[in-house]
Amino acid sequence: MGVLTQTIIPSPVIKQILQARIRDKQKNDVLFIGEHYVLIRELLNGHLQDISRKADFGSRIRHAAVFGSARRHDLGDVGDGFTKEDSDTEMDYGSNLLSAGPPQERGIGWRELPPNILILALECGDLIFLFAHRQGGNTDFITYRKPLIRSNLFLEYPGSIIAVDPKSRAFAVAACKNSFSIFSLHPIDKIASDVEGSDGFISANFNPVKEERHFNLGLQAVIHKMDFLYPDPNDEEHVIMVVIFFLNQKTLLAVYRWESTQSLRSITHPNAQAALKKGKQVHQEISEDKISIYSNILPAAIKVLTLSIPHEKPSPFHNGQGAPLWTAWTRPVRTDKYSSTKDCIYIGREDGLLNYLEMDQDQRPLTPNALKLGLLECNIDTAFASLDLGVDRDDMLISGGDMGTGALYIVKPRRFPVYIQEVPNWTSVIDFTISKPSKQQAEVVSRNNSERIFACTGIQTRGCVSEIRVGLQARMGATITYLAGITSIWSLPERGETGLLILFAFLEYSSLLYVPFGSPDNIDNSSSEGSDIDPEGPQEISADACGLDLGSRTLAVISSGPYILQITETSIRATVYAGQPPGHYSSIVPEIYLTGEKIFTASIDEVSSTIALAMYKDGFKQIKLAQFNLQEG
Repeated sequence: MGVLTQTIIPSPVIKQILQARIRDKQKNDVLFIGEHYVLIRELLNGHLQDISRKADFGSRIRHAAVFGSARRHDLGDVGDGFTKEDSDTEMDYGSNLLSAGPPQERGIGWRELPPNILILALECGDLIFLFAHRQGGNTDFITYRKPLIRSNLFLEYPGSIIAVDPKSRAFAVAACKNSFSIFSLHPIDKIASDVEGSDGFISANFNPVKEERHFNLGLQAVIHKMDFLYPDPNDEEHVIMVVIFFLNQKTLLAVYRWESTQSLRSITHPNAQAALKKGKQVHQEISEDKISIYSNILPAAIKVLTLSIPHEKPSPFHNGQGAPLWTAWTRPVRTDKYSSTKDCIYIGREDGLLNYLEMDQDQRPLTPNALKLGLLECNIDTAFASLDLGVDRDDMLISGGDMGTGALYIVKPRRFPVYIQEVPNWTSVIDFTISKPSKQQAEVVSRNNSERIFACTGIQTRGCVSEIRVGLQARMGATITYLAGITSIWSLPERGETGLLILFAFLEYSSLLYVPFGSPDNIDNSSSEGSDIDPEGPQEISADACGLDLGSRTLAVISSGPYILQITETSIRATVYAGQPPGHYSSIVPEIYLTGEKIFTASIDEVSSTIALAMYKDGFKQIKLAQFNLQEG
């Protein structure tokens, strides 16, 4: 006998944030990796918008990484900074794909292999290779599952670390201790040809892995970090991987080198050397109060340079008793020419403190420059990344938060970070309660389950009371500068579905604004990838064209199908949509003008079809009730 439980609302915890174009080279996707899910969000107009979510992997996600085509960043070819198609690294996707003709000639299901593929290491011991494409208004995920481990290695937690070669020729997967595996990857044209089915449709019968080999470090070796070094830009064959581990109370570094054209069997076990963490041609160790830079790793004549980090007292977002730790780093986008000799990273402390480190690798001796940038008003954990807006744009940083919400920030040169958008995270939940609506509220709630869930979430300065809701999330489509002094706002039906009609109420008049969608031909209400509002084309509609009363302040409005009922301070008007142009309405009954009377507040109850008016007449206040039927005029 036991208790069967089912998760109703999954945890919003974000373990990693990765930028990868797993749908199309023109999509600026940001991947949020949770415990059980992958969420695709797209960076549009400087804000993140939800696209699609996949959460049916059948096991917890331990780690994730991305391989594939990297973008080139030449200052002369950056385009608009969001979809740099002209500056993408040109890679051979297979002659059969490149010569297939325009999309309309390839069939509905035809797609190129996207520039990037996501790798997931699951707790069950499998690797998942994943990319996506849009099919019939929905986002379809194409996956390949590969067993990772032998049955006797479960206690080592395989998949805790994934490292990918910068040129996507290989990747490695490590357990917490003792062992790791190296995988060589097929060329991208081979993967592309496997993805394309014989009928031109996408096929899931692809295997990116060409060869794999398992390595053991020792029975007591604890793996701390694993990563690939950056070879010379002109070296297409040399692969270098480092593994940092603890063994016999020592911190050791092992370097593995091989040629990508050779079998993984040619890799020999190296001698371990004392050292620590990755930069480009050097390694860096970041501790509580210093940065140690280890150079000359490959010749094994290691040199150490120590840079002190000035002590900064914990910020209000610190949750612990001891000194806050540096928890994450990320490398911003720079031009290829700049990156060939210089390296720069943002390092984040768990309480939100942000520093910038820059180093010229050709300079001797190495002299890193460190700059304190300020405080992100959120905690920084492993979900921390720099987003690619292009080298002609400011840096954009995102933190998934820890024990509270995260945030999206713009970082201008030598300026404090500027807050852009919140990243929701309602963990941790201290307590929660369920509230039933009143009888009046229940009458207007159409959902079967009208109960509301309130929770005490977050801790310390990030603590708050949150309502956990299920439904469609509103997305910011555009920011439009408009007149000041708005007292109320309503959205009205636009029957052509080519844009959005917005009615504004000011103190002495009203205004109707038509905001067209950016891509009318691509509007799909069933898809989370619907078109965005076009901020370049809002149009103010005159009173003669719209049929509404814009000469007075609007107090209340309701719409029912094509019908509109508007109440202003001086009139009551019922109109019906009259077709093109957008926003054109015509009266269905004579307008009711109030002589010697002025309405100062009004309410419309759609359930009972009742109007309530509070007005002044001859110096006295009056309340009047009336009933209406829009369909019958």
